[in-house]
Amino acid sequence: MINPVQVAVVIGIILMIFNIVRSFYYFYLKNDVTLANTGWRKALTIILLILMIVVCVESAVSANSIPTVASYSMLIGAILYTLTLHWMFAQLDGMKERSMNILETLMSILEVGEPTLDGHLLHVHNLTVLLYDYLPPEKQRKINRQDLQYASLFNDIGKLGIPGRIINKPGKLGSDEWKLIKTHPDIATRILLPIGSFDTISKWIKYHHERMDGNGYFGLKGEEIPLASRMIAVADTYSAITMTRSYRPTLSYEDAISELQLVAGSQLDPELVSIFVNIPKNRVLACMEDVEEKMTRYQNEKIEVK
Repeated sequence: MINPVQVAVVIGIILMIFNIVRSFYYFYLKNDVTLANTGWRKALTIILLILMIVVCVESAVSANSIPTVASYSMLIGAILYTLTLHWMFAQLDGMKERSMNILETLMSILEVGEPTLDGHLLHVHNLTVLLYDYLPPEKQRKINRQDLQYASLFNDIGKLGIPGRIINKPGKLGSDEWKLIKTHPDIATRILLPIGSFDTISKWIKYHHERMDGNGYFGLKGEEIPLASRMIAVADTYSAITMTRSYRPTLSYEDAISELQLVAGSQLDPELVSIFVNIPKNRVLACMEDVEEKMTRYQNEKIEVK
């Protein structure tokens, strides 16, 4: 005969184990820059997990001797805790999404008034996230998607520290000018330095101009270059080729794809290039359409304010 008390205890234990696994996944495996690994949060999470484990073990050992009222109370408590945890995670995910939307808006407004950027940051951001979505699962597991969003959005923020006359110079750069251009990844990392949880993405940003053959800004090559940096490099190269610039004509999607394939293996990661060029054309073009829509909207609002 089925014992209702034991069934209630078993269901309660299953729910608590589910909560343990989910909490561990969310706070440690899914952890990102918006949930910095501060000491107090680590300690609190560990304490809660230990308490849940103790409750589960104790309940399992004494399942036959738990009073009926107590067993049902434990089940109700487990259900309420599960619902509360679900609500908390939903709120945190919503907060992350709203934070990213706010940041995208601010960066778009910034780019409207900065001719050296003109939507480039947002374009690279869109392309990098799109590339991530087409990565094989084993590579996706190596990178936190939320962190990648921040890194790709901030990738060229250091160019704000470079004079526009150099960024937009139509002719060949002089040696001193080129040295100054190459400092923009370091400028970006210094800008982000006060944000302690950005340590990892600062490294991704710093090395996004490295080349597979080792002839990049800092001399890293191949697998020495962080995967996220290699992804941003592919997106950055495509964006640089296809976006309008004062010093060269804009190339088409087909021309840009050909250029990427030409430098695969020497400048860019050949596997990532192969993945990128096989993304449906309409999805790649939609990344620029999104940028144009946002830039036009904010440009119009800027004119109206004036």
